[in-house]
Amino acid sequence: MLDRKIIEDRMTTLGLSLAQVAAYTGIGTSRLSPWLSGQRNLPAPVTQHVYQTLVALEKLQLAVGEDIPLDFRQIVKIRELLERLRKDEIAAVASR
Repeated sequence: MLDRKIIEDRMTTLGLSLAQVAAYTGIGTSRLSPWLSGQRNLPAPVTQHVYQTLVALEKLQLAVGEDIPLDFRQIVKIRELLERLRKDEIAAVASR
């Protein structure tokens, strides 16, 4: 299972808050917060989904070629781009 520290480090690197991670992953803060504070465990597939989403956000920044703001003002656009990235439409994402 992924270590919470790895997730926290990636969140910090990306400058994401717990609420933002919840919004990008679709997993509620009520599930993520106790896990990040060490009070509860998450099932391995949920932890993996959080990790994969953070990695995809990093890849998206590289594909776009700039440090895009990963904040709530852009969440709809970024979620759309994440979905396209997951579908291997990276060339189309990078060309926009």
